[in-house]
Amino acid sequence: MKTTEQKKTKKYRFKSGSHLWVTSIFFSLYALTLIYPFLWLLINSLKDNGEYLDNSFGLPPGVWRISNYIDAFSKLKVTGSDATFLGMFVNSFLFATIGAIFSLILSSMTAYVCARFRYKFLKVIYVVGIFTMIIPIVGALPAQAKLMNTLGLTNNLFGVALLYASPFGFNFMLLYGAFKSISWDYAEAAMIDGCGHFGIFFRVMLPMVRPTLRALFIIQFIGVWNDYMTPMLYLKKMPTLSYGIYMYEQSMQYQGANYPIYFAGVIMSLVPVILLFIIFNKTLLENTVAGGIKG
Repeated sequence: MKTTEQKKTKKYRFKSGSHLWVTSIFFSLYALTLIYPFLWLLINSLKDNGEYLDNSFGLPPGVWRISNYIDAFSKLKVTGSDATFLGMFVNSFLFATIGAIFSLILSSMTAYVCARFRYKFLKVIYVVGIFTMIIPIVGALPAQAKLMNTLGLTNNLFGVALLYASPFGFNFMLLYGAFKSISWDYAEAAMIDGCGHFGIFFRVMLPMVRPTLRALFIIQFIGVWNDYMTPMLYLKKMPTLSYGIYMYEQSMQYQGANYPIYFAGVIMSLVPVILLFIIFNKTLLENTVAGGIKG
């Protein structure tokens, strides 16, 4: 005869299996709602403009127009600017790279000082760093815009990228945890060999948190690549893809629109971000989670 404990175990396994099926079905349906817009976009980017207007939900296209992706490089232009799709792509790449580097430089220095040194206002600085993460930046936009115009930093990729050079935020929190987990014995050994504080930071500590820096660079790069508001305010003459494609969409209301070419441009603007996530998804998950736990 089955004991009471065995019956309870069987009942628990049955319930667990049922919950697993329900959860799997629910998340599968949710995944389909996320995938469908991208499939619709991809299919319509391969159609002729007339075919798209006649039947935007028809599958598959009557004639597969791969040439739409080639035409996007020459026909996707922003009104009031000479930037083509290729120019906007280059602007986005440079802007995202510079912004990510500036952000990591300041946040890594601040996190290292807060994690490895003891001084009077350490707790105050740490609390301020956390508090700044919950303050909306909308209220500071007028002052920020006036400062950028006064300093002449608008329409300058390097100047506008300085806006991302913040010592606090998400990068600070993860790097703080990463530096906190490193034994100070390494720094003491470097001091014995005659290494100063800057040498310890650049030669010893930074290489030891390289995986975390790599993950944060990718996250920051994707964030800056997708940023729409900052280029809209300060890079109108040097538009990035996020802003330029939106402006092209707005101009289509007043002039002849070729939607498949527009869709092809949208697809190509997503490719770098998707490739980065596919290639480095393991690095992102491992290091961001580990950095948070070690703190």
